[in-house]
Amino acid sequence: MAALAAPWMVPLKAALNHGGTKRPKRDRKDAKRKQVQLATVDPATGRPSVRTVAFRGFLKPSDAGGTSLEESCILTFVTDSRAEKVAHLSNPSCAFVEVCWWLDEAGVQFRIAGRAVMAEAGAEDPQLREVYEAIWRRLKPGTRDTFTWPTPGLPRAVAAGEEAVTEVEETGTGSEHGDGPPDGECGPPLSEAHFAVLLVVPDRVDELRLGGRQKRRIYTRVEANATADCAVPAAEDGGVQIGGPGSALWQDEVRWMAQDVNP
Repeated sequence: MAALAAPWMVPLKAALNHGGTKRPKRDRKDAKRKQVQLATVDPATGRPSVRTVAFRGFLKPSDAGGTSLEESCILTFVTDSRAEKVAHLSNPSCAFVEVCWWLDEAGVQFRIAGRAVMAEAGAEDPQLREVYEAIWRRLKPGTRDTFTWPTPGLPRAVAAGEEAVTEVEETGTGSEHGDGPPDGECGPPLSEAHFAVLLVVPDRVDELRLGGRQKRRIYTRVEANATADCAVPAAEDGGVQIGGPGSALWQDEVRWMAQDVNP
């Protein structure tokens, strides 16, 4: 098993794994544990905006051309590059997000805040282009097709005799790192898709356990030279070095401080 890049990944993974209990495994395609709320801020109006998105797993170092043996703590999501959230994050001053995750089976909430990084076709960073292409390769043809649909949020043109569709059913999110291997090379080519990968690089995680004995712990990313009794190193080598210096994914000497607080 790969080493984990952050201490909060241990309880999160336990909660995702059927509440961390010893009950028999359930269907891995159960979408409930993969659905999270993602909040952004519209830089034009200052108004917050929240929506439900499907978690696609933690970024694998190999997806960005890295060789680290650790499992990254960077969260991945796929999106239409024309979506409202992408426009919100195009302004560097507002490129911060918060993910809120309620895992009912475990009775725990995780709020994960950090910097958003977009991996798109025109990314100057070579690591981001590698991520963009690697995650696209894992999508099934049906999922790829959704990135050729008409522009999200614009009025829908309805053909004569056709009823407008007002709701789209989520049929599942697939495996932790995507929809699984595509069935051949079907579906639209990447060059024709309005596709982007939204990466969340966490710097603060709030873990709240509800129930009979409520507990709350806050994890904060700190500088490598910070000294504190409760500072927890992310790993023995001190960081998740996916890219290189100057890369948007470079995390130099990452350490985490964990503190128990009142619920």
